[in-house]
Amino acid sequence: MSTDENSTSGNGGVLPKRSLPSQRDDEPPSRTVARTVADSLGVEPRSLPPLNDVIDPDAFDTLVRRCRWQNGGWPAISFTYADRAVDVTGSDDVSVLPADRAGFERRAGSVDWPHVSPPDVSHPVDSLETRLPLAVAVQTGDGRARVRDEIDEVIDREAIGRLNRRRSNGVERIGGFVRFSILGCDVVVDPDGTVATGSTLERLELTGCNVLLVGAVPDAVSDRASARLLGTADGSRDRIVGLLDRSTETAFGRLSRAGRSDRPARVIQHGTVARSTAGASSSAGPSALEGVPAPRVEHVDGDLESTLAAVEAAIEDAEDASDLRLCLDSLRPLLERYDGDRSRSLLEPVCRSVRNRGGVGHYVLPVDRTADRVAELESLFDATVELDVDGTEPVQRWHLNASDHVTDWFAC
Repeated sequence: MSTDENSTSGNGGVLPKRSLPSQRDDEPPSRTVARTVADSLGVEPRSLPPLNDVIDPDAFDTLVRRCRWQNGGWPAISFTYADRAVDVTGSDDVSVLPADRAGFERRAGSVDWPHVSPPDVSHPVDSLETRLPLAVAVQTGDGRARVRDEIDEVIDREAIGRLNRRRSNGVERIGGFVRFSILGCDVVVDPDGTVATGSTLERLELTGCNVLLVGAVPDAVSDRASARLLGTADGSRDRIVGLLDRSTETAFGRLSRAGRSDRPARVIQHGTVARSTAGASSSAGPSALEGVPAPRVEHVDGDLESTLAAVEAAIEDAEDASDLRLCLDSLRPLLERYDGDRSRSLLEPVCRSVRNRGGVGHYVLPVDRTADRVAELESLFDATVELDVDGTEPVQRWHLNASDHVTDWFAC
């Protein structure tokens, strides 16, 4: 048993975060939870109330040991126990926070996910094991047999059904939440057995995300997709365009297509690019954005790190984080100058700032998705958007990295 990084409680105490045992370890995951909660309270595990009052420990152990943990913390099993909010995530960790400060039911359930809701099922069924794939099938349009197979590859449906059932003496358990993502569908199972579903793509837009935009396609196709990711017309939207090897005309064109915002966009251009395009035409410049405040253009001298730092500072300065949209174009000079690990370390602070602010950032890498450079960076992002051209029609498909799901091709 090893102890990982710690988190800090609201009263200044340190709450432990432990690695869950592997299938080869003797200690059941439920016992690990009890020990971790006891450590956070400074008491012995035997002094805690029975975990059986909250969830079925055997069902929990089965869930943990049979889950196919995905990137990004899925599935997630969450419940309150002894005044602690307990989270078990796809990183194979159990962490605890004071329950009165965690906003537990909002965070763990469907309340903080406005995109999920119980599906309209004309013939409700009693069994959660049956109700679960039916709800996902209604959301995705896939056949129930396929949905069952996909769910069973990720999580044990029978164990979910047992997790919150009444005790053998008829007493109800407090219960826990189970969340996971499958076939582009987010799923929340509440303690009362309610199944709520919603689109993963919608969640990413609502809660914030970073996406890698790839494809060896004409600039016009990348411009169209980038403009869409910069958001539709919104009077309060903050837009930031970081240019590492593109001209300001590229930024102005995309901002013009993205739609009106009452706030001026910020365009931050790497100094080397600014000097190389100093004599270029400015016909597509700020004056072309009729009815829209002129973008604020900033040229950053120095190395690429300086430009990325300026982009990160602009993110932190954004007025309304929830309406933040970022474009960083392109990542080629970063990968040409540094190896994959160094490039990741330079991008991580930018991605973290976007995610912490609840914004949507996209990062352009105009190469085929099968290129080695994509593989070096892809896991840093919530999704990869792959661009292509079908005849004359620009198309895209999304690779959702947390659930390993790939959408069908659809029009940009």
